[in-house]
Amino acid sequence: MSTAKIYVACHQKERIPDLDPIYIPLQVGKVHSKIESGFIADDSGINISEKNPFYSELTGWYWIWKNQQHKIVGTSHYRRYFTTKKSVFHKLLSIPHYLIGIRKKRIGLYYTGNIKKWHKYILSSKEIKEILKDYDIILPVSKVFKYSVAEQYTRRHRAEDIVLTRKILSELQPEYVDSFDAVFNANKLYSFNMFVTRWELFEEYMNWLFALLFELEKRSDFPRDDAYQKRLPAFMAERLQTVWLHKKQLKTKELPVIYFKKNKKAHF
Repeated sequence: MSTAKIYVACHQKERIPDLDPIYIPLQVGKVHSKIESGFIADDSGINISEKNPFYSELTGWYWIWKNQQHKIVGTSHYRRYFTTKKSVFHKLLSIPHYLIGIRKKRIGLYYTGNIKKWHKYILSSKEIKEILKDYDIILPVSKVFKYSVAEQYTRRHRAEDIVLTRKILSELQPEYVDSFDAVFNANKLYSFNMFVTRWELFEEYMNWLFALLFELEKRSDFPRDDAYQKRLPAFMAERLQTVWLHKKQLKTKELPVIYFKKNKKAHF
């Protein structure tokens, strides 16, 4: 069993910045793509690569769970990476965001097109090992909304998705229903489907999550022909991660996320 790996979800032959060897690019949804990225892909071994239009990067996380094993495992995205750097500039930038009412959406997220400057601040294997001496899991800084998680979801998606997910949870994992209600009635959410943790916790979470998502996919009449709304399992997974964490009461370390903008200079 290798010591630690963080898998970076990619959809095509993205150029990944120079990273600590702990980072492994993983092409997700490969079964639907003719692009040969040269990266390892989610269509080998035990996989659900064909479900990528519905599950997004989660087809990659499923592949990791079923085909790999590490003492420490993490997930990331080709434009999003954890960092321990505290940015004075971004703190100052949050002031006008706060005044116009969008600060809570931006805190803990560093938007930049400067790869040369920021790639060296991406979370390293040494930092991970130090953090996990005292914490169970590394997560993005939580989003805090002006309204509930339920309202935030229904502003973009269907309210019946929440009702059905709660029903499935009550049947499969009834001990989590109180946490589900608490999370959806509160205003805090961990986004991006990103984390770093020990394998045992990762495996427990994958077992719990995919049992719910597969049942949700089977029972829901979500529109399979709508490019956005058909990603119901991926959207709900972000909320369910927060539910699982609420129930588990793990010792969490929240870190900012570097978000490399999509432009000619920053598109990997």
